[in-house]
Amino acid sequence: MVAGDGGEGDNLSRVKFRKFLFGLGSVVFASIGTLLFQPTVFCGITIPVGAKLAGWKVRAVSAKLVPSGRLEIEGLEAVDKRKSRIAMDSARVDFDPLRLLTGRLEIPRADFRFSLVDLELAPAKAGKGKRAPVTLPFSLREASVELAEGRLRTETGAWIVKSGQVKAEGWDGRTPKEIRLQFGRLDWNGPGKQELAATMQATASKSRAPSGEEVWDLKLTTDVNTVADLPPWNLVSPCRLTLEGKAACNQRGEWRMDGVETVWQGVGGIRLAAEISGTYASSGEWTARVNLDPADLQLAGIFLQPRGIRNLDGKAAGTVKLAGGPGKPLGVGIELNGQAVQLAAAGGAIWPAQPAALGISARGEWRGAERVLRMESLSVILGRVGQPEDFQLSLDRPAVFPLAGSPKAEAAEPASLQWSARGLELAAVAPIFLKPEELKVQGGKLSASGQARIELEKVGLSGRVESRALTASGRWVQGSLTLQAASLDFQAHLEKGTKLHLESGQLKASWEGGVAEDLVLTAKAEWDWARKEGFVVGDLGTGLAGLGKAWSGAKFWPADGQAQAHVEFSGNPAQKGAGLVSVTLNAMRWPEEKTGSWGARFSSDVQVEQGTWSFPEIELQANQAGEPLLDAKVMALWRPAEDTGRVRVELARAESAFVVPLLKNFTPEWQWTEASGKGSFEFTREKRHDLVKADLDASITVETG
Repeated sequence: MVAGDGGEGDNLSRVKFRKFLFGLGSVVFASIGTLLFQPTVFCGITIPVGAKLAGWKVRAVSAKLVPSGRLEIEGLEAVDKRKSRIAMDSARVDFDPLRLLTGRLEIPRADFRFSLVDLELAPAKAGKGKRAPVTLPFSLREASVELAEGRLRTETGAWIVKSGQVKAEGWDGRTPKEIRLQFGRLDWNGPGKQELAATMQATASKSRAPSGEEVWDLKLTTDVNTVADLPPWNLVSPCRLTLEGKAACNQRGEWRMDGVETVWQGVGGIRLAAEISGTYASSGEWTARVNLDPADLQLAGIFLQPRGIRNLDGKAAGTVKLAGGPGKPLGVGIELNGQAVQLAAAGGAIWPAQPAALGISARGEWRGAERVLRMESLSVILGRVGQPEDFQLSLDRPAVFPLAGSPKAEAAEPASLQWSARGLELAAVAPIFLKPEELKVQGGKLSASGQARIELEKVGLSGRVESRALTASGRWVQGSLTLQAASLDFQAHLEKGTKLHLESGQLKASWEGGVAEDLVLTAKAEWDWARKEGFVVGDLGTGLAGLGKAWSGAKFWPADGQAQAHVEFSGNPAQKGAGLVSVTLNAMRWPEEKTGSWGARFSSDVQVEQGTWSFPEIELQANQAGEPLLDAKVMALWRPAEDTGRVRVELARAESAFVVPLLKNFTPEWQWTEASGKGSFEFTREKRHDLVKADLDASITVETG
């Protein structure tokens, strides 16, 4: 009896436990069913709670999930902590519930209608590793998305989409794939008044070739209607870009693109057309080839218009080849040929004088991470057939040019980079490289030649530049300067990218009213990038005859005479260094002086400490026929970076024979008879405030009228 009672008790316990599990399971499944299939609970609890886990606050007017396989939502609004906002009018998603058992959901059709999608993208975190490829846990047969207005806000601006439509078919692998994309408006609003307005349509449809490849037919049309405050793109709008062609993918996941036609057409009927082909391997390696149809170079001229270029005439055609891949440099090959090429500046200057043929051939590699350019070959020629080239640039052997840090070049075998230019109109090309307010050039026929001889890590530089009939103005020349002729000869070498040696440099110039060589400047120098220091030694000889007319900055200078200067400096001009400077003036005459002449001497040591330039004792002396006219000592401290400093002059003697002609030059309407004296004079500039102190014992006689 005891044993029997125990068996019945165990059976009773098992029955009760099974009932408990069944009851618990019923409650769980009932709760799940309520959360999923009871419309009020699904709309008011399930969707908001699920969205909250993803960081969104959501509410919907109605939502229901039908067990047979349909999700319907109406009037959904969602916001997140970054104030991103989504307003969805309706959503309908049909799915196969039985496919859930396979672990991959199948969606035969999905339709979404949005009145607003406003998203703010957070800036990418620095140093973030590579993201894993995105895989979708479902297959999609057909879908459509309608968007009344969308905004994608970033740190630099916002993309705005209006009247957007996207339709996709065949992504379940059972039917042909196709994508259709259309934006009634695609705008960009950037900082300030930056604005771009465009429309875009795109389609992509897939078919299967007899070889088993998947072939995609691609078509894209973009119309840019308005561009504001986005130079230089505002110069070429409105414009249209069309792209049409095929791309094929084999079973190994390798892509091939053949003959994709690309056409850009902008203002003035300018047209740029190209045929693009290329490959992409499953390993990540890729190639591209662009065959450029004959194109009007006026397009490049439009981009140069803000730099003072009126137009670039001519046509060019050719081929551009690109290749790359993971861990590989970007390979580039260029072959371009142009006809009737001529550059015209806004001021009327043209170069070359006659339209010429242009040939460009280059092959090399670019390593972006290291910023290293390896040139296998380079040739640029501009000129007329049977005549000397107007411009020529060539590299005869492979060379490497690291572009990070100090300038340097390397070559396993001796390589020569040569250049030459003939009859180059400076007024035509200077605006491309220099702002007119810095240096504006008129005239200036320039000829130049030179070479860079590259052997291992040493580069020898030599060349000559000469120009005639040149007028320059702007901040760099402090006024207007007219030269009859100017030339520069130099020899230098770079040593392992750490040192620059200027072995010799000579600048010569002449101007109207002077002699054959009015200015001769010779210099030697060295700079060590590693130590950030160097030295310079220079000698200057110049005649002042005619300089006052040639250079507006010399209108208060003597009208005649000879000047010699010598400069030495070693160290770092911004940190610490020392040197000396001396100037000797001979046979000087002021414009009002008809007879006689005077001479002067200026000399001083130079010291630099923490950016402060000091001239401990500058000696100023002038005499006429052995008779002292001026005797002074000057002490100066100056900080160029702050534009502050102090100058003190101790004047032992200043005779009227020296001072009166000088004052007449500055005040031609006054009648000076006497101006002599001695004493001290101090000038101080601090925080843009100037202070002058003077203690002079002077005798002045003048009629001011």
